[in-house]
Amino acid sequence: MAGGNACALAAAPVACGLRCHGAAVVEGCAFVRNIADLEAKRASKSVAYFSRLKSLAIGGTRFEGNTATNLLIVSSTNNIAVRRSIFRTNLGQALRAFQLFAGDFVIEDCLFAYNRSPSKRVREDGGAITSKEAPGQKLTIKRSHFDHNEVTSPDTRTDGGASNLNTA
Repeated sequence: MAGGNACALAAAPVACGLRCHGAAVVEGCAFVRNIADLEAKRASKSVAYFSRLKSLAIGGTRFEGNTATNLLIVSSTNNIAVRRSIFRTNLGQALRAFQLFAGDFVIEDCLFAYNRSPSKRVREDGGAITSKEAPGQKLTIKRSHFDHNEVTSPDTRTDGGASNLNTA
């Protein structure tokens, strides 16, 4: 998708300010071998992009063998649940969440394995999960497995091969 937010799936209702509306459910899907244009000028070079929702539920879904700066991006969404899902052998951050000001963010019974996030940017963290700008959200990670996730950056301060969680 040239100039768009995602190469496979994007859901972002018209700007709603702090009032998010609507919900999205992704159940039993497979995102396999999708390639986002990493050279595009747009910041959101992802496989799936969700923004400005009241709730997002992802369950029993696979993200495998994809190439993107961020595979799954969620922003300005109140309640997020990712359950029974697999993020494996992807090139790019598996899950990036930001601007989360209220509600719950639950990751449960998931596998994050062999995801690699190479970056030319300075201070890029979290090969599997990055959460930032989330001052009002409660994050819960349950019964999930992180195996051989990696982030590389020209910055020697890079943190979190598996995750980087920051509420600021």
